Amino acid sequence: MEKETTTIRQEALLAAAILAALSKRDSKGLTRIEDVSALLFKLRNAGIDIGEVALRRVPGGFYSEDIEALIGHYLAAGYAEQMSPVKLTDKGHRVLEEIIELERREKPEVLKRIETVLSH
Repeated sequence: MEKETTTIRQEALLAAAILAALSKRDSKGLTRIEDVSALLFKLRNAGIDIGEVALRRVPGGFYSEDIEALIGHYLAAGYAEQMSPVKLTDKGHRVLEEIIELERREKPEVLKRIETVLSH
């Protein structure tokens, strides 16, 4: 049986994965790029199209240079304070939340499915 594929704008998908990873900080209260990458892998396995986001295996999980580059852009724009562990500014959090809310208005059922996968 084939997996059902769900599509969403890549920008919203990455925003959802970053915010979910930040909410699931490790025992030290940190979120690494590997944590966001693991959530993207989880989404892909659930049949959600992650587009052109590349994931590669690393010891202990996965890594995405695409997430690294995105956080780098956030650093340059003042939306992040640190690359890995990932530390966003308040403005960075708001920007990600706005991206997700825009997608929620356009595709509420798809975003709900993604949030369900990310919450488990």
